Amino acid sequence: GYVGRDVESMVRDLTSISVNMVKSKKSEEVKEKAEKRAEERLLDLLLPIPKKTMDDKENMKQTREKLRELYHDGVLKKRMVEIHTEEAATGFTAVIPPLGMEEMDINFREMIENILPKKKRTKKVTVEEAKEILMQEEIQKLVDMDAVINEAKLRVENSGIIFVDEIDKIAGKGYKGGPDVSRSGVQRDLLPIIEGSTVMTKYGFVRTHHVLFIAAGAFHMTKPSDLIPELQGRF
Repeated sequence: GYVGRDVESMVRDLTSISVNMVKSKKSEEVKEKAEKRAEERLLDLLLPIPKKTMDDKENMKQTREKLRELYHDGVLKKRMVEIHTEEAATGFTAVIPPLGMEEMDINFREMIENILPKKKRTKKVTVEEAKEILMQEEIQKLVDMDAVINEAKLRVENSGIIFVDEIDKIAGKGYKGGPDVSRSGVQRDLLPIIEGSTVMTKYGFVRTHHVLFIAAGAFHMTKPSDLIPELQGRF
């Protein structure tokens, strides 16, 4: 249903979905470790580390273990703690990409936010809320995004499936009404992607040579032979 839209956006969307799937999988794998790290950080907030003597440290260790028990029992979940968080810098509104770049799936606002220094903020939350916030921070630290992106791209290139529905809508010799888009032109835009090409996404280049394309259409007003010959041979 993209008529007139950049056909490569299908590959970009598939890549973004793949990245999210792999990231979710990797996040689950490190969840237990992240939870333990978040727990230690929470205990540090509840019981600051003593400064000097060994006696103080020994007493703190015992108190810390008692706090850990209370934490596991859920006794502390409503207690308030102060945590430090980072927020993206604000102060600018919409970011207009350069001409011709709006369909490259590049988030210019995100790029600028990554360049600008993040604002540090202190806020009071419950232990229960702090646990989730700190756990997400630890997951972000533990998940290797370079590895996630590489695996996601490999999945798209070797196991990706794109379903082109209502392909009958672009069959025939043009049409009246609606956007002024040539049906055969859209078919020719699709052809390189289906035959195999390299698409630029915000995660890098993705090859479509081994992506499985499946097309379907009702063909009430047209027939499969109305598609351009090059496209007919690809399905």
